[in-house]
Amino acid sequence: MKTRNTVQKQIILDSIKNTKIHPTASDLYDMLSKVDNTIGKSTIYRNLNQMVDNGDIKIITTHNGAKRYDGDMEDHDHFICSKCGRVLDLGNDTSNDATPIEKKYKFKIVNKNTIYEGICENCLKNILEEEV
Repeated sequence: MKTRNTVQKQIILDSIKNTKIHPTASDLYDMLSKVDNTIGKSTIYRNLNQMVDNGDIKIITTHNGAKRYDGDMEDHDHFICSKCGRVLDLGNDTSNDATPIEKKYKFKIVNKNTIYEGICENCLKNILEEEV
C-alpha cells in the first residue's frame, strides 16, 4: 500500500536519518515537539510503523523491549548496553559471507543484523566509581 508523503512524515524521516542515537518514539516526540508542535505522538507512531514496513528505517528491539529506530539502511551491527539501553553502531566488522549458512539451511539471506549486548564504557566507569 502506497502512503502519501506528508511534511510531518518527511520531518520524522529526516530526524531519524540525521541522528546516531537510535531514538525511541518518545525520544522523537520530545525532539520534534520543540521544532514543530503540531506533530502528535500518534502521528509519530503511525509514521514509524509505516516507515519500518516500507523499509525506509530499521527497528531495533532492546533487551527490555524498547523499540529504537535507525535510519542507516546499510548493513551494520549494533551494541546495546544492558544497563542504560544505549544503542551504538559498530559498523560491519563481522563476516558478510552468508553462503555457508544459506547452503546449510537451504534458504536465501537478504539482510543480516548482529546485535551485541554488554555494558558500555560510561556504565562500566560508573560501576567502577561506585565500588571505590
